[in-house]
Amino acid sequence: MKALLSRFWHLSKRVVFPSALICAILLLGFWIRIQGVAQIPEGQFTGADPYLYAKQAEQIAKLGTLPAKDMQRWLPIGRNNEQLLSLYAYVLAYTHKIVNRFFPKLTRYHIQLYAPTVFFMLGIAAISLFLTRTHGIAFAALVAMLLATLPGSISRSMAGFSDRDAWIWLLAVFAVIFYLWKERMAPGSRRYLITAVSGFTVFLGGLSWEAFGLFVAIILCLEIWKFCSTSAEQHLKEYILWVFMFVPWLLLISPVYRSGYGFTTHVAALMILPSLIVLGIRGTRHILIWRFLWCRTHPRLLSLALVFIAIVIGIGYVVSQAHTFELTAYPLQKGKLMQNVNELIPPTLLLWIQRYGGIFVIGSVGLALGSLQYWQWKGLALSVYLSLFFASTFFREPLSILIGGVWCDRIFAASIVLIGITCWQREEKNKNELVMLAAIIWFLLWGALARSAARHSFYMGVPLAFGTASLLWSFPVYLIQWLKDKEYFYPHIKERTVTACIAISIL
Repeated sequence: MKALLSRFWHLSKRVVFPSALICAILLLGFWIRIQGVAQIPEGQFTGADPYLYAKQAEQIAKLGTLPAKDMQRWLPIGRNNEQLLSLYAYVLAYTHKIVNRFFPKLTRYHIQLYAPTVFFMLGIAAISLFLTRTHGIAFAALVAMLLATLPGSISRSMAGFSDRDAWIWLLAVFAVIFYLWKERMAPGSRRYLITAVSGFTVFLGGLSWEAFGLFVAIILCLEIWKFCSTSAEQHLKEYILWVFMFVPWLLLISPVYRSGYGFTTHVAALMILPSLIVLGIRGTRHILIWRFLWCRTHPRLLSLALVFIAIVIGIGYVVSQAHTFELTAYPLQKGKLMQNVNELIPPTLLLWIQRYGGIFVIGSVGLALGSLQYWQWKGLALSVYLSLFFASTFFREPLSILIGGVWCDRIFAASIVLIGITCWQREEKNKNELVMLAAIIWFLLWGALARSAARHSFYMGVPLAFGTASLLWSFPVYLIQWLKDKEYFYPHIKERTVTACIAISIL
């Protein structure tokens, strides 16, 4: 009996208690996001774009697919629906068809009304499950609590907003987490399966949003990191499988990737071309190392040269197409109407405070210090550049007043260009370094976009929450241990208990 109780206690400690804690956080996040539903009139939403998706979902439910043209838009010629990535509308329509069999009273409107909240909670659940395996339940719970309660994460995931942002965020989280998960697995069929799932999630994201390639760039940066910091080619077949899961199918299914024009002109270049370039440089290094002795003795120098060539190709494309970006990314953005759209205005310091409170400072510092924690003094360069990036992004307004907008932008550019030094100096792999690196890259990519358009600040929640948890869960432990060594603290005090109390007080 005693052995049975002991086994039950260990099972509860490992499974039941963590699951109950995460479920409680998810319920809290869901409850927060549905508070305004009662004030929304029947059939109405709190945003403008949801009405378009509702109309598309209705057409899909009736016809099985979207018509080639929407004759109620862009009169008199109509809007070409083939140049849209409308998977979100298909998800709404077919989810209603499935759910309606079990709950006939639920309409498509109800599905769309609560969809962003459900999608966001699923994303938090996935993040929590992954971080529980990598960092422990307390760390995962802290990240989940921040994502569930931060106003910046609530704004575009609350019930009634019903835009596709939460759906895209969910796919991005799945794609990155499955990639990081497979990196922790031993070689074998299961690792190939998870790789395929990550690639398939990217495929779904590519059918959902024109800029999903920015999330793919997070994975590609991790691939380049491994490429530059290893001396031999590893897991090339896995990468080929990952690319195969979305590149050919996007080209076959969506005309956007074959013949995009207007605001979809550069979608293929953003989503598909970088993945193929990385595949090209990896394959080239593999062949050169196999054929030439010099390449076998200087693999990192070869890797750096190939990455430099890839960067030159990217810069060449950007320079050659620079004149088209203003007309395609945000058409008519210089018009008075577009300049008055709040979500496209660069965020001020006050807006960052309103959406993330002090977390945008704590999270940024956590990511900067995290590079020192994982790579010691070799991560100092990355830590300094992250600090410059943090200052030029979140304090852009006061810095522009103090030193001028041009110098503020120069600091921002320098922080981006010089990041690669840490990659070149890295000697050995550290536990969970790819997770930290993914958070840093996510922070850099979406921070660069969010400093120019407030709507993108929604995607900053993940790296800021991770950075905050990293700081609160590592720095106090070292501080308390130092104080205990100096005999300022009771020697038997538990560091994690004090850390948890600090985290709760900040929340």
